[in-house]
Amino acid sequence: MCASITGKVFDLLPHVEAMIRFGYHAASGMSEAEYRALWPKSVIQPSMYRGRFDQALLVDRTIDSAKLVACGKIVEYVKFGYSHVEFNKE
Repeated sequence: MCASITGKVFDLLPHVEAMIRFGYHAASGMSEAEYRALWPKSVIQPSMYRGRFDQALLVDRTIDSAKLVACGKIVEYVKFGYSHVEFNKE
């Protein structure tokens, strides 16, 4: 518990506002205010991650991957699925 208190504080508000500018709130069927309410204003990085994970990464799990890609203006992506693969055992 004490280790997390000494970690870096990440301000998430600029990231959330950028996501709203890109339309993530609309893709999830929420108003801007409702979307802002989903996210904390800040998070504390556990001190054991210092130097390894020094950026906040927001992951919106309210939107499916196709809509996330469209909102992010991503031109191309590979969708990985699960399939059964058999190897030649000879």
